[in-house]
Amino acid sequence: MKYSLLYKKPERDDPSSAVSDLRLDDTLERICGAGSEYFAEIISYPLTNAENIEYRRGILSDLLADAGLYDRLDKVFGRYDRLRGDWVEMRGGAAPRRPDRGSAEASLAAAWASVKATSVFPGTLLSFMRDIADAIGDGAKSEGLRRLRDRCLELSKDGALTELTAAADKFRGTSPETHGVELKINTFYDLEKTSAEIADVFPLSEKKSRKISVFSKKKPDAAGGETEADAALLAADAMYHLDCVLSGVTDRIYSEMYGLSRELCFYRSALKYASFLESKGICVYPELRTDGGTEIDSLYDLRLLAVQDNVVPCDLKLSADDAGLLIRGENGAGKTTFLRSAGAAYLMCQAGLPIPAKAAALTPVRGIYSHFSSAEEDFTPGDTAGRFEGEVRAMSDTLSRAGRGSLILMNEPFQSTEYGEGTRALHGILTVLPEERIRYLLVTHLTELFDAADLTAKRLEFDLKKHDYKILEEPK
Repeated sequence: MKYSLLYKKPERDDPSSAVSDLRLDDTLERICGAGSEYFAEIISYPLTNAENIEYRRGILSDLLADAGLYDRLDKVFGRYDRLRGDWVEMRGGAAPRRPDRGSAEASLAAAWASVKATSVFPGTLLSFMRDIADAIGDGAKSEGLRRLRDRCLELSKDGALTELTAAADKFRGTSPETHGVELKINTFYDLEKTSAEIADVFPLSEKKSRKISVFSKKKPDAAGGETEADAALLAADAMYHLDCVLSGVTDRIYSEMYGLSRELCFYRSALKYASFLESKGICVYPELRTDGGTEIDSLYDLRLLAVQDNVVPCDLKLSADDAGLLIRGENGAGKTTFLRSAGAAYLMCQAGLPIPAKAAALTPVRGIYSHFSSAEEDFTPGDTAGRFEGEVRAMSDTLSRAGRGSLILMNEPFQSTEYGEGTRALHGILTVLPEERIRYLLVTHLTELFDAADLTAKRLEFDLKKHDYKILEEPK
């Protein structure tokens, strides 16, 4: 099992273009500083499983509660990943080699060198398990950190792993020139085959000068008469099997926890982000709902918060019956800012992070997608048909990725096309989306959409002076 600080369970691998369209990546760099690229990258993959959202929230809460926890984990995870890099480089992608029956001494030397190199790592791994558990400590409350700590403690106390480590330690600092091995022989009389296990490694100066000492686990007469070549092959074979076991265990344990250092970088930026919101007094984790409704009181735009203090908040309210929001208003009235705030709220919440609001309850969506109208210069001047075709292709690509339960953020689609043509195209799309259970937030200059009785969306009109909206009466 591979441990992760970001996911309790696997998630869909479907990135959201909204992070870029909403300029959220630039905003987070302003708030969190250098290194926020990875933070924005993870946010662009919205979590859809509520357990995963709570999983991240718990880890972030632990890091916020213990000021030194991040630095302790950063240090031990960084060392762990570097050691794993040394392991991969040392093994070079090559598995331990079976002894060559035609060259006993060479096989013994090769097997000894391989197991000696491998022997450095198991004991160090056990030490890291204890270091990770100590770094987390007893104060962690999150499921993610507690599970990781308990697994490290389990490994550090594992009897079989400790025994393997002790066997590996016998080879550290040794060589065939200065040391010998003592073998336990297992004899299979019916098949007339013999296998061996490493019993001990000893300095030649302390025991008999013979490099290999052999004794049988069966009958005493089963261990007589071996030649030096036979004994060397037995020893090489025993070392090969020990090396295979050590390599397999080392690979498995490294794989369990490798990459935690990289994942921890997400929380470095998350800590800065949460601290920024707390300094503004508007840091809230939305209640996770399942009924399709969303209510956010006094939602602030992150991009404006990053550069000024006098930011006007808005409320976001959607019932389960609302297909979406139709948003209109004069230029500069705040409609695009509202769309940006709402999109960021969903993205940050579904990254397991707080949002800038006074209170919030939100139903996570299955995916967050965006369609922001292409600029005029992206099309050939005077080519109305080309502009319309380009808009249709871009919209089609967005719709093809979105699925049931998704959210689409649209900012002035078809603004570069003829008014009536754009209205008809967009009306057709908005009619289909509710049938596919896809919710939308749409900022548009195509005001005829607001009079379409067959659109079950809530209609908002922004006031230029107040930078706030009023809810329009539904068309009759």
